[in-house]
Amino acid sequence: MSLPACLVTSSPTFEDPQRTPPFLMATGARPDLRQIKVVDESGTPDPIEFAAGVRSEDNGDNVYGHLVLDYGVSPPGGPANQPYLQSLQLPFSIAPGTLDDTTTRTLSAKWYPGSAKAPVGCHTVSLFASHEFDNNGCPLDSTDFDFLTWTVLVCNMTDGSCCDPKLPADDEDGCKSFVCPPTDPNVRCDTVAAPPSSSQAITSPIGEAHHE
Repeated sequence: MSLPACLVTSSPTFEDPQRTPPFLMATGARPDLRQIKVVDESGTPDPIEFAAGVRSEDNGDNVYGHLVLDYGVSPPGGPANQPYLQSLQLPFSIAPGTLDDTTTRTLSAKWYPGSAKAPVGCHTVSLFASHEFDNNGCPLDSTDFDFLTWTVLVCNMTDGSCCDPKLPADDEDGCKSFVCPPTDPNVRCDTVAAPPSSSQAITSPIGEAHHE
């Protein structure tokens, strides 16, 4: 008797996995996104790390990070299509990964407030993740990025501008009040819009995670 058999004529082909935008995980981010980070610029301040776990299907491409100050604020006299006050660390890369990775990759950037000084007062610090950035420090593909945002209070102990945001406002060492610089919802990396005439101030002192 003869038995039926399968005839293999060619090797199977497998398509490369489709690349996905990177996703920054708010849980476990450093510093805690729910707290206000106090940055004392007096003396020689230590560098401050801003980090978060990242997941993505990269298809062999590196993931890049970029740390900026005051996303949504155009720099005075600067490029109209730069939607942040200043860069705190130029874009940097980490090795590619896959969605099947069992270990969490970390995107970590450092701000050196001794050299990259910021005006005294309330600010936001945003960590971006993308597969490629343009010359303005924004993701080249407006659909291929994610970011997290922290609230920071920049002060100088020598002039008495520092306070403790964890204490009640009526406490001697508590923060009486502070307002972050005015931001414009149209000044964004996914629109790359020139700043219109109107703006909106951020009055809440509590930092939140932002996913767009």
